[in-house]
Amino acid sequence: MAVKASTSITLSAVVDVASCTRYYLLQSSTLSPPAKPTSKPPSGSWSDTEPSYTSGSTNSLYFCDLTVFSDGTWSYSSVSRSSSYEAAKEAYNRALAAQETAAKALSNTEIIVGTQTAATGAWTGLASFSSLDDGQQIVYWLPYAGSGNASLNLTLANGNTTGAIPCYYSGASRITTHYAAGNAIHLTYRVNANVNGTNYTGWWADANYNTNTNTYNCIKFDNYTWSKKAIPAGSIVVGDKDGYEPIAGGVSFSVNLPILYHISALAKSKRDADFYLCYPSISLPTVTGDSAFTLLSRHTVYVAGRLNGETYTVLTENWLTDNPDDTTGTIVYIALGRMSTAASAAASANTSMYLYPEHPMYRMIGGVLTAVSQIAYEARLEAESAQESADTNARSIQRLDQSVSGLSTQFNVFSSGIEATIEDHNEILSAMSFSTDGLKIQMSGSIYYTLTDDVGYHIYQNDKEIAAFSEGKGSMEQLQMGSIICRKTSRGGWVWTEAGS
Repeated sequence: MAVKASTSITLSAVVDVASCTRYYLLQSSTLSPPAKPTSKPPSGSWSDTEPSYTSGSTNSLYFCDLTVFSDGTWSYSSVSRSSSYEAAKEAYNRALAAQETAAKALSNTEIIVGTQTAATGAWTGLASFSSLDDGQQIVYWLPYAGSGNASLNLTLANGNTTGAIPCYYSGASRITTHYAAGNAIHLTYRVNANVNGTNYTGWWADANYNTNTNTYNCIKFDNYTWSKKAIPAGSIVVGDKDGYEPIAGGVSFSVNLPILYHISALAKSKRDADFYLCYPSISLPTVTGDSAFTLLSRHTVYVAGRLNGETYTVLTENWLTDNPDDTTGTIVYIALGRMSTAASAAASANTSMYLYPEHPMYRMIGGVLTAVSQIAYEARLEAESAQESADTNARSIQRLDQSVSGLSTQFNVFSSGIEATIEDHNEILSAMSFSTDGLKIQMSGSIYYTLTDDVGYHIYQNDKEIAAFSEGKGSMEQLQMGSIICRKTSRGGWVWTEAGS
């Protein structure tokens, strides 16, 4: 019986990539993601030019890759949203939020110079903020005296005007000629403010207009303020939602409420109108409780403490000073007032202070006492710089993302070619196995197989070796050449016979 073994291997060509082109589609973020294109090149708004991010844009950028193969066929990758474009959008929004925060901090301390050119009740001015919100505060410089009921019409940063908004003092009393030319008036804007049961919208002077004869150097805060602790006569007081108390080391208060001066004594939990926003000749020994306390003439007096949100806590020691010195940069100084001129030009020590109506805050930055408003302004500049850096980084990320995506597409094509070749030769793979015994080849259902190992080539029938070839020699039990058979005898010899005999 003749023993034959045969096999065949079919080689298939792997299709190569001829080109890979990325297409982009910029659309509104509210729309559903676009579908994969079906034409080459894609129709509609798809473009092979990557759009740059436009500041303020809320669109989303999508992309897909067109791969053209060497046999002329082509395919599109799945549509993806550009992560680098989203990163640029997020960076812009964060920078814009930081800028708005800085602008708001600056606007609440803004000085607006009146633009009227004669004595009038129609006050005007230019503002750096773009909207007028409830609680907005400004310092308004009055270049000419008022005439009749005063109203303020601001031109905002976006070009819009607020219209003539009435200006009040002491509840619903209109400001007329109360302030002479050259006054800096602190105004607060309120919407639907309740005054004795009636709602008003307008600007209010920071204190009731003082009808006393000494209006040139004090402003009364006549709104019946509560005391949460007993207030001695001649006290500088600070407050929170529970009321006012004398300022001292360790006291905490809200920076959203004005610092006031109270002339007379006031018991705990009492309401009184005898409070002032600014006042002359305040005795610092009385305020501090130290009869020997003095500061330098003509120097600004600062309160030293730490700020946490809107809560300010006065230091327990050395809390009142005219010489801020903080190497840690953590102390926030509040400008309280200015020391009066001593009786003698040669005298430097003084005990009398004029209380400011405004109390800007400062911090020591690099050994320099710096206004918090300036820090906010510089933060806005840093935010703008951070936005520019974010835009640059986003563009770099886009280029890297495109390169990685191209390599990924080429790898997928190569992998697909390998998989196609393997699928075409499943029959061969199913007939082959490899182990420590060697390479075994056996067709499904056959009783014959071959084994190639490090000794030679072996032929098996029903797991019995019937022939082997090694080192140029063949070994088998029987060999047939034409009709002549040569077989091995039981005694180890060989006999030649004719087939069939």
